[in-house]
Amino acid sequence: MNSTPGHVSISGIALLQEPRALDPSKGQRHLVFDATFCVIEGTGSGTVGLFRYFTSDDMAAKIMNMPDFQKAFVVANISSVTPKKIPAAIIQEDQDIGEYAFLGDVQQLFLIDDSSVNTNVNPYVTIAGTVTSFNAGDHTFTMSLSQYAALTHDAPVFPIHAHFTDPEFKKRWGTNGPKVIVGSILAFGGHMNRVVRERNIDRSLSFVEIEVVNISYLSNRGDSITSRTRSTGRRLGYRKRWNYNNLPDDLPESSTSKEKRKREEESEEDLEHKRGKTVSDDDEEDIQKATEN
Repeated sequence: MNSTPGHVSISGIALLQEPRALDPSKGQRHLVFDATFCVIEGTGSGTVGLFRYFTSDDMAAKIMNMPDFQKAFVVANISSVTPKKIPAAIIQEDQDIGEYAFLGDVQQLFLIDDSSVNTNVNPYVTIAGTVTSFNAGDHTFTMSLSQYAALTHDAPVFPIHAHFTDPEFKKRWGTNGPKVIVGSILAFGGHMNRVVRERNIDRSLSFVEIEVVNISYLSNRGDSITSRTRSTGRRLGYRKRWNYNNLPDDLPESSTSKEKRKREEESEEDLEHKRGKTVSDDDEEDIQKATEN
């Protein structure tokens, strides 16, 4: 599957378990653990990821001593699993590499001890990359992104299927509904609803389903016709640019600069006036002393 560089991050409440040192000979600050998110996968209501975390000694000690299914708020970059590149030492005897839907490099982690916190919430994902296909009928689009995974030192394909929230909501999306252009670059955020994986021994990731909540259109380079019609007639490559190293002598002074210069001149006049007044006061004192003598 062809892919393009992109970014995928996840944030949400996860249930942590099975913490272990990535390399016990180097201490416990570099950890890996299982993180279960509220995402449908097959007939199950949870999806498990293998997460890597480099942290302080104090935080590492807390994680190593935490109970199973410890609640935590996790922010991490995620990528697909390459089974053959997972270090065998971190897979325990009762574990199977096929359990993991994705890998994660943790950016922030906060342990939660409040038992009232609801864990049945889909995690929020932020994605940026190039659109590979768009279906105008149901307003869905796909991406095939690659993002570096520190645990496996590679950048496997992370396939995404995205659909819009309330595509028929004309006040938000317009009369024709939301649409994107194949080949364009965009960033969006939404909820991870479902994970689909292949039914083989490796259980490779087929795609992740995202419900789009917010979207930003960064470019439309895939639509060359639209790009040409927006031209202003100026020849490409001849745009006049500002040069900070060669300022003209007759550069017009801005209103802000004028006001600043005026304030500086007034300050200098006030200072001179105070100096003159001080000298006059000193002269009067000398005259008064001479008269008294």
